[in-house]
Amino acid sequence: MSKLRTYQSEPAIASGDYWEQLGIPRHEADLIAEVRAGFAFITLKRLAAISGFSESDLAEMVGLSRYALGQGRRRGRWSVQQSDRLLRVVRVLAAASELFGGDQVAAKRWLTLSQLGLGGELPIAMLATEIEANAVLHLIGRIEHGVVS
Repeated sequence: MSKLRTYQSEPAIASGDYWEQLGIPRHEADLIAEVRAGFAFITLKRLAAISGFSESDLAEMVGLSRYALGQGRRRGRWSVQQSDRLLRVVRVLAAASELFGGDQVAAKRWLTLSQLGLGGELPIAMLATEIEANAVLHLIGRIEHGVVS
């Protein structure tokens, strides 16, 4: 019987420095454990400081209501579901940062402009679902490899 190989479409970690600044682990097993435990509340604040997006903009991207923000603040942690959605946003923002060599201003500008490779959509508006976020990540990958169609 042959061994099955797993396929991973994107690396678990897009940019080491970006992730280190967020205090999110590098290795997939550690990342899974961290999501299951719930990211620390401070992760959203750190992401705002790194990305240049406001906490309220990031909360909207993640799908966090004001009530959820208050609960996260009181508990000091995000729920598993909130952490998973936050991870989705982090992956896209980190990949955009890497695309522009760590230039957060350029990454933010690209994320907030209409992209032909996404059917004219704004990348930042495509973070509500995994399939949309993957479309943004795949476009970033195509741009990195010079394959924009």
